[in-house]
Amino acid sequence: MQQSAKYQWKTLKQLNVSKPVSDIPPTLQNVTEINEYFLDNIPVSTSDPELLTFYRTHRLNPNSEKFNFVPIQESELIGPIDLIPTVRSLILYLFRNPN
Repeated sequence: MQQSAKYQWKTLKQLNVSKPVSDIPPTLQNVTEINEYFLDNIPVSTSDPELLTFYRTHRLNPNSEKFNFVPIQESELIGPIDLIPTVRSLILYLFRNPN
């Protein structure tokens, strides 16, 4: 029998295994600063045009669609996140409270 996420979290709290959100160290509470740190410390990558051309023209399955990142709306993200109840609240909190 599968237990609900609420019951599982309650059990973890009773076992003193989980920590409340307030126990996050101050240095990790500002997600914007964390993002900026990683963005500022990743070196700029320069791509070899010949290598890019090679991969563009030598795909494993030339008839398959190309992989692309595209912007999405928050509403498109909610559905899949709803399938992961323990993660949903954290992601929505971080999404709505970036500072």
